[in-house]
Amino acid sequence: ERSPPALPGFGFRRWPRSESRHSSRVARYRRFARRGSGAAERQRADIDVDGIVLAGYSQGGSVALALLADAPDRFRGAVVEATGWSPRILEIWNRLPSGPKARVYLIVHEFDRMRPQGEQAYQALKDAGITARLEVVPGADHEMPAHNDARQTEAVRFVLGLDSGAP
Repeated sequence: ERSPPALPGFGFRRWPRSESRHSSRVARYRRFARRGSGAAERQRADIDVDGIVLAGYSQGGSVALALLADAPDRFRGAVVEATGWSPRILEIWNRLPSGPKARVYLIVHEFDRMRPQGEQAYQALKDAGITARLEVVPGADHEMPAHNDARQTEAVRFVLGLDSGAP
């Protein structure tokens, strides 16, 4: 059976039983993002890592969490919305030195099929000692809700530590 022409990461493919489609894509995107962040670092040595906040929506949220786990000293934290969760990321988080500075703001949507994974990610991060906040958007499915700017601004303020401090 032939796959239709598709963009990289899309279309049909038979996956080995040992890997899921999601974890394989996340790993591939992580490698791409690491190369990009390394190149940016070489070009702009004056980047203040205390101000870099990763953000990701859906699968991009998984990539943001994986990058943050891989290099918590490079980023201030992450804002992720409607994202999935990989237990492999938890293994990385649990190997980090105690008291990492990263903060994570997770936004889940009430009717999104990804909501349980987002809630699991929140609990796993809290259990690993990560400062995290969870927000549930009422009435939303997997699509990004309209008028999301205020929510995103609040999330970035939390990650940067500019909020009231209440998790």
